[in-house]
Amino acid sequence: MRLRNTLCPVLLLACLTAGITFAAPLDTERVPADVKWLVHIDFDALRDSEMGQKLAGPFLSHRGPGAKIRKLQQELGIDLTADLHSVTLYDTRFQRHHGLMQIRTDNLDQGRLLSKLREKHPEAAATEYRGHAIHTWVVGEGRKFAHEMSGCFHGEDTLLLSRDTDVLKRTIEVLDGAGESLPVDAELAAATVGGTILSMNVNGMVPREFPFRSPVMRQTKRLFMTVGESEGEVRMRAHLEANSSDTAENLATVVEGFRAMGMLRHGDDETGKRVFDGLTVEVDGATVEANWIMTPEDAEKVVDTMKKEHEKHREMRRERMERRREMMKAKREKS
Repeated sequence: MRLRNTLCPVLLLACLTAGITFAAPLDTERVPADVKWLVHIDFDALRDSEMGQKLAGPFLSHRGPGAKIRKLQQELGIDLTADLHSVTLYDTRFQRHHGLMQIRTDNLDQGRLLSKLREKHPEAAATEYRGHAIHTWVVGEGRKFAHEMSGCFHGEDTLLLSRDTDVLKRTIEVLDGAGESLPVDAELAAATVGGTILSMNVNGMVPREFPFRSPVMRQTKRLFMTVGESEGEVRMRAHLEANSSDTAENLATVVEGFRAMGMLRHGDDETGKRVFDGLTVEVDGATVEANWIMTPEDAEKVVDTMKKEHEKHREMRRERMERRREMMKAKREKS
């Protein structure tokens, strides 16, 4: 499933600051038992974190993220700064632009969303499954990458979106208590520390099945990543099980190289030195474990630096484009 246009504005809510209503960590009873990959974002934990509160201003003041959030709020009729609890993505296979998105939020105005759907996609059709209406419409009709999308409300707080009606129906069965859910002790539901905001788990990867041209992922059997805040520290952890010890050593070398480059570029700055000092990597056979720890204050400075670098490169691209237009204009006038 092509989730970028749908998920990116949601991910920008990493800046939210409203108080939490209830915690929304991963609930395995809401996920089918045979999923192969899973990503969970706990927006309640994010709002409750010092990091989330510190990043609120920079993100909401940015014309791109701020505009997208306001537009999305207007379309959905949901206060995304307070209502959104969690987003969970998963699939039962490895396929590009595929999978299911499960959104949990307060104030889910189903009537308003259905009206918007009919307004934009009058051809949308609805079928019933286990007493739930599954709405299907075509995204990008008439274009090269046109595809069907299906959506379904479950209860008053859940919206399901997917290209695949099969995984959508299996999710409905699980939520109805009629299907097998992911065991709480499954590897894909690996325990995360308190304050975990984002977790990603990929298990049982087979190189020929993996849809992306990533040499790292094609040599990986399992990947587990978390980002969160605990005891006043922002913690990022990556656990990777490679196909061989040589691959693990090579991956660790890449991480060490990244750390060394960071120290060379930012080591003279006190914040930069602290940030890259907090990155460690260990290898045990074919397993690589990387941890990156920093304070919320340093995380805020890192984001600010990244924002400035982005604006700098954006301005450089704009200047290059302007010079190119002037050269082309001069060439046309000369001819």
